[in-house]
Amino acid sequence: MSTALRIKDWSDNFQLSQNTRIGRWGRLPIPIRLDSEHYRTLMMTPKGREAYAVFIALAAVAANMPVRGVLAKEDGPLSEAALHIRTGIPTKALSVAIATLSSKEVGWLEETEFTPSTRGVRTELEPIKVGSSLSIALTEPEAKHNPPAGTPGANGSKRFLWSEVQPIVAAYPPHRRCGQGDAVRAIQRALAESEIPEGSDPLPWLLGRVQAYAASWAATRESGKFVLGFVKWLDSGCFLQPDTEWAEPQNQNGHAAADIHAIVERAAANAAKKTRSRP
Repeated sequence: MSTALRIKDWSDNFQLSQNTRIGRWGRLPIPIRLDSEHYRTLMMTPKGREAYAVFIALAAVAANMPVRGVLAKEDGPLSEAALHIRTGIPTKALSVAIATLSSKEVGWLEETEFTPSTRGVRTELEPIKVGSSLSIALTEPEAKHNPPAGTPGANGSKRFLWSEVQPIVAAYPPHRRCGQGDAVRAIQRALAESEIPEGSDPLPWLLGRVQAYAASWAATRESGKFVLGFVKWLDSGCFLQPDTEWAEPQNQNGHAAADIHAIVERAAANAAKKTRSRP
């Protein structure tokens, strides 16, 4: 048996009743009362204000631990070095902040026994009284837990993990991308409801379609002004369009619209040259 740090009163302050249905949290409800004695104590000094920032990061980590609110993995408590890797906060700053947050004057962190009976079990605490809170995004937002890759969905289609579809999202014009959860679901729908070329691997095929679109005239004209949002682009079936649909329009003589001006300029220049060469 060992001890681990946990967020005090986690269920009262950080857990909404609807969160109990989500395997991996993508957002964290944060209390927004600014008049508590402990909060005001922290705000009185620079170290206290730093400790508050560290506390928010620790709460984000604790939200997706096997036991929510407890800073421990299945194989044991998280060390300061492990917390540094997960949060990016220097270990010295973590050490000072943890001491402050565990103090009697603040008491937002406390030690708890970590026994084998809790390892590997994601427990859900009692539904709480829902008050005013501020919801912030965690570092890896996912609206719902995704089953392992290859798990069939309700319609027999394959489910995908974020790690599998991330290259597809990264290939789309950056100013019109979406969050991880929305992207996974949109890609799942698109591939489940569409006929892709026989023998094609769905994800590499879709990646190729996204890359072709992102490099096309349709996606780059006027700095991408007319690019649809990623989810809408998929839901509309745009990825099924031939590449010619994304090419620059041609006039009746086969010239691209952007080339017409250059052709006129050259014709005018040639006419002027001929005029000057006449006796």
